[in-house]
Amino acid sequence: MDALNLVSLREQLPFGLYDLDRVKPPVVLRKGTAAEGYEGIRKGFVNVESRPVLVDTEGPFGNPTSDSARTMITLEARNALVVAYVPAGYNLGRLSTVLDATAETLLRFCGGTRSGDRIL
Repeated sequence: MDALNLVSLREQLPFGLYDLDRVKPPVVLRKGTAAEGYEGIRKGFVNVESRPVLVDTEGPFGNPTSDSARTMITLEARNALVVAYVPAGYNLGRLSTVLDATAETLLRFCGGTRSGDRIL
């Protein structure tokens, strides 16, 4: 999605974009375990051992460098999960501004509605 790449470049942060209807809650951000990974989008197997990784009940599906084929956005996607991967200690006021600007950019270029934010 070009709009999210624009936001990532503008904010200098990695973002993940996932088809929320393909994600099976609960979603947890944790450190990847030995030999853990997933099929990336046009990348083959993405190894997430010792790296931050998003995991749902079906397993790992995203990290700051690569998203999974299982939860990728397609033309059929109607609900999206947008994740900003920010370092620990990131200024919460700045993060709020980043989230607002991200939502504004995505809504302007892609349409839709904003359903909420959660900071973990």
